[in-house]
Amino acid sequence: MLTRPDALESALRPLARSRRTTLPGEPGRLPEPSTLVDAPARVGCTSEEAAATTKPRTIIALPSTTPVFSGDSSENVYKWLVCIEADLFTSGQHESEWVCVAYRHLAGLARDWFIFVLQHTFASIGAITWAQFKHALTTRFPGRDLQLVRYDAFLGVRFESMAQYTREFSRFMFCADLPLRLVVCQFVRNLPHEYEALGSELERDAPTSVHDLLDRARHFESVHEPRFATANKHVQYADAPRSAHANRTIPGQMVPGSRTLPRQASPNDAFKCFRCHQPDHKKRDCPQPESKYEKAKKKKKQMEKKARQEAEARGELQERRGEPEVWAL
Repeated sequence: MLTRPDALESALRPLARSRRTTLPGEPGRLPEPSTLVDAPARVGCTSEEAAATTKPRTIIALPSTTPVFSGDSSENVYKWLVCIEADLFTSGQHESEWVCVAYRHLAGLARDWFIFVLQHTFASIGAITWAQFKHALTTRFPGRDLQLVRYDAFLGVRFESMAQYTREFSRFMFCADLPLRLVVCQFVRNLPHEYEALGSELERDAPTSVHDLLDRARHFESVHEPRFATANKHVQYADAPRSAHANRTIPGQMVPGSRTLPRQASPNDAFKCFRCHQPDHKKRDCPQPESKYEKAKKKKKQMEKKARQEAEARGELQERRGEPEVWAL
């Protein structure tokens, strides 16, 4: 009896599936996870050689404010180097990975130059040092002097908050070789009047390093922060509506966000009764009856006044008789 080919193939398929190993990429098998390498492949080599020479890299992303250099004639390569060096210093990225991180912030003509010229010159991207990268980049895209750009960026730091101020100084101080005295003078000059005590302290006791300067500034901010928060609040007194109960005048309300203004006094404040709070008469002429507390207080004052008058009269009588005054215990 002859067997149909399709039936024989369907009968032998489970046996063949159990004996052979499924290769990657075949249907029914998920591909193995691959290690993503955030670096351009080396030009002029095969995929096997690139996989053998390229190692997985751990890249720390820089802030979104880090600029991108495209190699245009209107851009300054030294200004871009100052910004990205400052971000690389503060990110904690190892110096061997700086070139790979900087590559991610290249675009246009500069990116093409890196791939087809600079990377083709070296064995791999990991073989390019940061000094070689800067030298090749500034040679291909000339611009202003690096020290002048750093100095201009240092002088352009302005005070918005103590956290922002110390962060900007720490970014530029690691990569700018400036005298400590100049750094302290620039730091004190931009401080607002609320930090006058900090400026006097730094002038009296000069810091020993930039780290010491920034630590003392942060400590001063942490100690005096509640006082600064209170001093910066501006409030004003606004006229409140009169109450329907007893026709009282409610004190002015505090309105945040404005300057401090004195409370506007009512013309009837000096003529209010202390008992019923009505204008045009005083407490002794108030038509309302006295309370028990007021009656007891008034009676106590009358008794004290009477006792004082009797003591004064007794003292005058003793002085007339020439006898010494005797107090009963």
